[in-house]
Amino acid sequence: MSDLEQRLTDALTDGAQDAPPALGLASAARARARSRRRSHIAGGAALVALAIGVPGAVVTLGGDDGRGHDVGPANHGNTVVDPNGDDGDGQDSAPALADGYRWESWHGVTIQVPDDWAYGSLSDWCAGGGTPEPRVQRPGTVANDILCEPASTYGLTFQLIDNKDDFTWPVVHQDSGGWPEENVVGGRAIGGVLVTVATRTSTEASYILYSMHAIPATGDSNGCQYRLRPDAITPPEGALSVCRYDEQGQLDQSEALVGEDAGAAVQALQAAPEPGECADTSQGSQPHQVIVLAAAGMSATVDLVEGCPRVTVDGQVRELTPEVVYWALSPGWSGSVPGDVPLPSELRKR
Repeated sequence: MSDLEQRLTDALTDGAQDAPPALGLASAARARARSRRRSHIAGGAALVALAIGVPGAVVTLGGDDGRGHDVGPANHGNTVVDPNGDDGDGQDSAPALADGYRWESWHGVTIQVPDDWAYGSLSDWCAGGGTPEPRVQRPGTVANDILCEPASTYGLTFQLIDNKDDFTWPVVHQDSGGWPEENVVGGRAIGGVLVTVATRTSTEASYILYSMHAIPATGDSNGCQYRLRPDAITPPEGALSVCRYDEQGQLDQSEALVGEDAGAAVQALQAAPEPGECADTSQGSQPHQVIVLAAAGMSATVDLVEGCPRVTVDGQVRELTPEVVYWALSPGWSGSVPGDVPLPSELRKR
């Protein structure tokens, strides 16, 4: 074992503390060979200790895990990601959107996932007789405590960590019962946001992690800024941007509505009636969730204020309606809303 490996092993051991052993990562970083790491990981939470323990570790994605390499965009199966590369501005290293993929943003990062990935908790995949199909999970996602086996399905999780360094973990197979038997798991962190990905093949996992980058000053692919700046939304041509922000003004999710969906959302905003009891906007200073909807020639802001939820359309305060809320709460919405928000009979799935 080289001095570098010994230091990496010591760092992993010290940083993991109560987390499961992860010494196999040292050899994976050196040879990118198949690595076995016995752990019990549910939803990626146990990995956070490792991220903090190895703040400057340089590892590569796309290690040869001995499994299939037939899923994922062409020519990206074994992409090596350099965590010291130019990811900071999100422009020089961001790949184009691959066919069959979509962008998912959270706080300061954005990343590609397959179009058919759903939303929800990775840990309650078996509810209602479900199968371990991939999901995207954000912090705050409600999970049913039903103890599925395995403990987590495939998919992606976002989480905040104290370590602000950029680093990656190798994509390796996990032996524990925490994941489906056919799996590879990897991770990447940029600016204090850690993404953990579990898929069936290293090709797919490596590409997803390769696509991750910081949201640039111009906004993400849907025109949403990573911090709430309603006047700076730049919707794609012919689309209506929907940018959801948490109580701290951090981007929670973004999407771009097009075609009939965009038209229906604009109609719902235009049809919102004159304000009733919530004409006063003074309560807007209290922390609350905000959704900004913007298209060429129009903009709207939904303020989910306790006691006075409302929508402002082109500068005019209006009554918040279930029709507006239907389009404002994008798929994957995982937060709570004040009890007086007029929710639609069902939320959007896509």
